[in-house]
Formats: sequence, C-alpha cells, structure tokens
Amino acid sequence: MAKLGYTDLKPRVLFVIDKTPYEVIDSQISKKSRQKASVQTRIKNLITGNIIEKNFSASEYFDQAEIEKETLIYIYSKGNQCVFHKEGDKSKRITVDTSIISSPLFLKENTEVTGMYFDEKLFSVYPPIKVNLVVKDAPPSIKGNTAVGGSKKVVLETGAIVDTPMFINTGDVVCINTQNGEYVERAKKN
Repeated sequence: MAKLGYTDLKPRVLFVIDKTPYEVIDSQISKKSRQKASVQTRIKNLITGNIIEKNFSASEYFDQAEIEKETLIYIYSKGNQCVFHKEGDKSKRITVDTSIISSPLFLKENTEVTGMYFDEKLFSVYPPIKVNLVVKDAPPSIKGNTAVGGSKKVVLETGAIVDTPMFINTGDVVCINTQNGEYVERAKKN
C-alpha cells in the first residue's frame, strides 16, 4: 500500500484511517503565523456515508485505500435484503442489506450493478446512473392538460413512485436517473 502525506489529501483521493476507508471531498492547506502547516478537509466515510471535517498535520501519514470494484447481477429482493450473483457465476449468491445499496427501488431482475469492496468485504452497491423501467400504473391524462406542462405521479414496474410529465401513460418505458430518482425521458420500448 502506498503511503500518503497530508499534502496528498486532495479531492477524490481514497485513504484509510483506523482501518476505515475515506474519500476526500474538499481540502485546503492552511498555515497560521508560527504554527506548522496543516490541511483542513471534508472527508466521507465510505462504509457509513457520513461526512466529517478533520484537520491533518504535516507529521501524519496514511495508507492509500485499495477499493476493488466488481460487476454484480441483481436477482431479487426479499424484505430488506437483496440477492445478487457475480457476473459469469450464477451459482454463488451474495445477499446484502438494502442499506448499502444506492437507490434499491430502481433495481429490476438482471440489472448490472457495481459492488465496491474494501478488505474483501462488500460495503456498497451502485446501480447504473440511468435505468429504463416500464410504467405499471399512471393516472389518465385529460385532453388539453399535456400542453401546459405539469407532472403526475406514476408507479414503475419495481414499485418506485416518480414524477413524470402528463403525457406518460401506463405501459410506457421511462428513463430514470437513479442518483436523484428523477424522470429523464421517455425511452423506446424494446
């Protein structure tokens, strides 16, 4: 593992404190009159997602975090658990709590996701940024109200409820941004 000094703590750098991986969100070197230089940072705990502010001095050194990524395939959910298998190996199933999954409501069968590992332990699962889902239930559009704009709530095939434009109907395929849960566009049916 590479050693990092306080000047290496720049945005997007991954490092380890007390056997926990962190990502630098923001950093700024500061030096006050007779004091030694230090770096003021905002860092994100990659396991819990908590963001903290912390200062580091010139005498501190850190190990660079080695994060491994692996493609996983979503199979199904049961309660607050989701089941995946590794890409190319359907025999070995991985069950994880939905708390480590970013946007679990937008997962459908056979969706490829990215699993993030630290010390061979799966700590986070990220779905693709955009997914296409079928609208399972949508209130009807009244003639004339689609030209003005506005939105309505629809239910997707995964059970997620999102706001869409008035012209979206039951059976349409919509593209959803999984990072913010918002409608992007109407997609073409396969």
